[in-house]
Amino acid sequence: MTGQLGVGNPTDIFWCPIEGGDRRYERLNAGRLGSLLSKVDPERFDSESLLQCRSCETTFDTAVLEVLTNHEMVKRIDLAARALFGSLLRATPGDQLVKEAALAAMDPYLVSNADVGPVEIGAIDDPLRDVVSVLSDDARHIMLERAIVASVSGGRIRARHLSVLVHAGEALGVSQQWIRSRILERRRAF
Repeated sequence: MTGQLGVGNPTDIFWCPIEGGDRRYERLNAGRLGSLLSKVDPERFDSESLLQCRSCETTFDTAVLEVLTNHEMVKRIDLAARALFGSLLRATPGDQLVKEAALAAMDPYLVSNADVGPVEIGAIDDPLRDVVSVLSDDARHIMLERAIVASVSGGRIRARHLSVLVHAGEALGVSQQWIRSRILERRRAF
């Protein structure tokens, strides 16, 4: 028998592995179940280490809260895109073609504008490193590919653009060799 739903913020959200999406949860006042579990595995359970999904009513250990919610993943991707394309824009003081291309390339990533503020100048590393665990290799390559296309849109690539791309590649775990080969391929296509 599970305990009663206990104290907790009714708007707490977690990623429910049963439902496969973001759901509300409440912490359980574990009562006898918590006492029993804390005796079985005292390092993992205490009287406040259980929560219940308000949708499927499944009970979980609070370790499930360590999994990013879909909303948090979107925010991280949004922030990474702003950092990457914002850095390209800052490296493009007078090149209108590259600016327009960078803004167009950035657009598909900006889905949570209300939640993410502007990225500070030079704050490219942390947002990009944060998405390494969220994005697949293909998705990270696609993000960089869009930045490369924007950088080469003027027909050539400036050293400061290359610097941004290489720096972003390092943060995303993409090799310089891949970046340089894609730049060469894009320049030939231009």
